[in-house]
Order: sequence, then C-alpha cells, then structure tokens
Amino acid sequence: MRTNNIFKLIVSIVICELAGVIGSVFTASAISGWYAGLAKPALNPPNWVFGPVWTLLYLLMGISLYLVWKNNWKVENHILEGERKPWNYLSERFWTGSWQKGNVIAIFGIQLILNILWSFIFFGLKNPGLAFFEILALWFAILYTIINFYRVSKASAYLLLPYILWVSFAGYLNYSIWQLSLNIPMQVVKNESVGKSEMGTIRGKVSVGPICPVERIDVPCPVPPEAYTSRQIVIYKADGRTEVTRSPIHSDGTYSFALQPGSYVLDLARQEISKGSDIPHTFVVKTGATETFDFSIDTGIR
Repeated sequence: MRTNNIFKLIVSIVICELAGVIGSVFTASAISGWYAGLAKPALNPPNWVFGPVWTLLYLLMGISLYLVWKNNWKVENHILEGERKPWNYLSERFWTGSWQKGNVIAIFGIQLILNILWSFIFFGLKNPGLAFFEILALWFAILYTIINFYRVSKASAYLLLPYILWVSFAGYLNYSIWQLSLNIPMQVVKNESVGKSEMGTIRGKVSVGPICPVERIDVPCPVPPEAYTSRQIVIYKADGRTEVTRSPIHSDGTYSFALQPGSYVLDLARQEISKGSDIPHTFVVKTGATETFDFSIDTGIR
C-alpha cells in the first residue's frame, strides 16, 4: 500500500471515530442517570454493548470512506442512470456531471453530522420524540450514501450495511422508549351505576434502582423523575389478561387507582423488562377501603 493510501486510510478512520467521540460527550453523562431511569423495550441490549458496536461501525465507515476516496470518487458502476431530460439538468449534474464528486462527499458529511446530532438530541436534550424523527432523516441519509458509494466502489457500500441495520434497530429502540415515556392521564375506573362512595382504592409507593452502577450510602444517586413517569402501572381483571386501566407512575414515585370492588392484578406495562420479584400482585378492592401496596423495580444496573 502506498504512503498516500495509508494516509487516506488513517484520516478516513480518524474522521469517523471522531464523530463517535463527539457523540459520546452527550451520551456518557446521561447513560448512568437519565437513560438508566427510562423504561425500555424487551429487546433493549445491555448498556455495555453500545460502545463496542459503535466503535466497530465507525471503523467500517472509515474503511468505506477510504475505498471511495482511494478511487478518487469516480463512478465505476453506472446504476440508476437514465436518459437526459430537459427538466432534470441539476439532478444530472449531481448524479453524473461536474457535481457528482461533491455530491458524494456532501451526503457522507451530512449523515455523519446527523449521527452526532442524534446523540445530542436523545441524550443531550433528553428528547426521544424529536430524536426519533431525526434518526429517520439519518436512515435515509445513510441509504443515499450507500447508493452513491456503490457507484464508486461496491465494497465500500457493503461495509455500510451493518451501519444501516444497526441504525434501523436503534430507530426501533428510540421509538419504543419514546412511546413508553409518554404520560397517559390517570384514569378512574367505574361504572355509571356505581357511586363514588362505593369505589375502593389501591395506592402505594414505587422504588426504582439502582440508578448508578456504583452507589455509596453517604452519596446516594438521585432518582430522576423520568425513572417513574416513563413507567406505566397496569391494572388487570383477576384473570391477569384483561386490562382494566393503566397510568404512569407519578414523578414522586407514588400511584393511585380508584376501582370498583372486586379482584384485580397489578403489574407493569408488558414492554417493561425491569421488574421486581413482588409483581404481578393480586389484590382485592373493597367498598370504601384503601389497599396499600409498595413495590420495587430493579433496573438491572450493576
């Protein structure tokens, strides 16, 4: 390998890995705090998985960039090229004309910026909803990058396939966390023929933890409100399958339901994977009585 190509390879890898370093500035501070307290879908991997996976993806991205750069951005595989039409002059310049090289460089740079921006929005701004729409833009930018890279070097496009697959999975996780974090108004379940005085209540306090990987007794790790509000308590009929109502836990860790007299099962939303050993919990509501049930949620952080 010539010295010039070695230089291009090193620069390409450094550029991509640097994007990961910048993104980690927003990620690192939120992982053990805000993110740890969020309710997550069943397929959510352990936190330690993300670092190695992204490091590998940035490495593959850098090698992919090198292969295209080494070929001087020149189109070798002529795909998606139709006959020239009067109305698509500008698109023709981007695709096969004098702007083709700039187009490839620009779209790669855009997807790299979108990659960093997602970390800022999701972890920095703590906004899963906005981050989901941003990751959709990132996905399409990666797809367009793959198509452009394929025209220059097939190998460079293949190296980006794990990247778009992982971002697809990340999009699923992002959407699921967003939906789980939405607050659903508290419901009072009753029949119109049942008066308020004939209702019963179940209430209690929920403990969530651990929040930090290592907690000291003298310096406790605070529980963010999102650790409670992102989780939903579900009330089922006695069969444990028929849902009666659900509501997010209050920001102070408390919950309360007014129910008709009868037997019920209390559990966390089905998407929630971090549960305690004391739920699901079967209980009986009596007219005018209040049932108290406190329980804990194990986040799995060790």
